[in-house]
Amino acid sequence: MLPCLNYLFTVFIVKIDKANATLKEHLLQLHPQLEELRNKKDERLKQFEKVKEEIHGILVEIAGSVDIDDSIMFSSAAEEDLSLRKLDDYISHLHALEREKVYIGSGKKVSIKSSICFV
Repeated sequence: MLPCLNYLFTVFIVKIDKANATLKEHLLQLHPQLEELRNKKDERLKQFEKVKEEIHGILVEIAGSVDIDDSIMFSSAAEEDLSLRKLDDYISHLHALEREKVYIGSGKKVSIKSSICFV
């Protein structure tokens, strides 16, 4: 646990006199930063869920069926990769599906097999 605290001290530049501070004092100093990180994580999860719901909705519209298997589209519900890069990948996929939807809406048929196999 102490190595983790030392890491947080360096990341958030928490200035505490380490020689005189107790572990409880260290934790009290870190609590606001940890809450901020939790809030950011929750917000990122909401962003991922919103994009995934939009992708699913467009795939349903394109396929004409509600029976699209989410496990095909997304690696898992408990994904650990919540990076902005991964979110950008999902958003790019969403935009590609939106373009495909418009293309299909113009009366031209397109195979959606490549769209469903996004991981």
